[in-house]
Amino acid sequence: MSEDSDDSMCIDPEILKKELVISLPILSEADIQKILNGEESSSTEDSASSSDEVEKDKICPKRDQRRLSLLNDP
Repeated sequence: MSEDSDDSMCIDPEILKKELVISLPILSEADIQKILNGEESSSTEDSASSSDEVEKDKICPKRDQRRLSLLNDP
C-alpha cells in the first residue's frame, strides 16, 4: 500500500466530532471525547442499559395506582 492510502484512513477529529453531534445528539460531550480518544464505547452502552434495567425495577406508585384504577374501572 502507498502512503496516500494510509492518509485516506485518517479522519479529521473536528469533522468526526461534528458528525457525532449531528448523528448522535444523545451523547454527552464526555462521551464524544471518549469516542474521539479511542476509549471503549461499550462502557457507555453498558451503563445506559443497566440504568434502564434499574428504572424498570423501580416501583412507581402513581403508575401502579393508575393501572389498578383502569383494571377496576374499565
